[in-house]
Amino acid sequence: MNNQGSGLWYVRTILDCNDELPRFVSNATIDKHKLNRTHDLYDLEFDVYETVGNTYGVLINFYKHSDGGSRLIQVMAENNIEKFVEKYAPNNAKVAFTKAGIDPPGFPIKAGSYKIEDFFFNHCELPDMAIYGEYTVDAFIVKDDIRVACFRGHVDFREDEDDICNRTSSTAERIGTLKTLY
Repeated sequence: MNNQGSGLWYVRTILDCNDELPRFVSNATIDKHKLNRTHDLYDLEFDVYETVGNTYGVLINFYKHSDGGSRLIQVMAENNIEKFVEKYAPNNAKVAFTKAGIDPPGFPIKAGSYKIEDFFFNHCELPDMAIYGEYTVDAFIVKDDIRVACFRGHVDFREDEDDICNRTSSTAERIGTLKTLY
């Protein structure tokens, strides 16, 4: 049984893993502070080495931990980073872009150095249907089928027992379900 249902994503750690790539378009330092069940506070400093826009894509691999190991169970992919962000985290992204001084707040992101302080990331905006458990998540920015930025997170998906997000509809109903590998 896969124990799937409605819940919340909790980010335990997130870091830049560009050292695993042959070339990269950005470099980031991320400092995370837990606020409460629905929000984390982030301070980020990042350098972007070339303009990142809709010709870049996103690939996210979810590795579920179980029985002393982990296995790939879910993949999210989108060939257009702008569409991906608009679909899965539009409000969080708009706040982050604004705090970084990107005007207008959105893509493309021009080459340069950026700093974001006191960014309140709202977990309630993330997809709310998944298999409960602990995961390692590898997220990549992709250009011409080459991974050019890497972020690795250790996250948990837990049941939202008291509907703390006060959702009126499932994120899955709004954006569609994600492909799960078994």
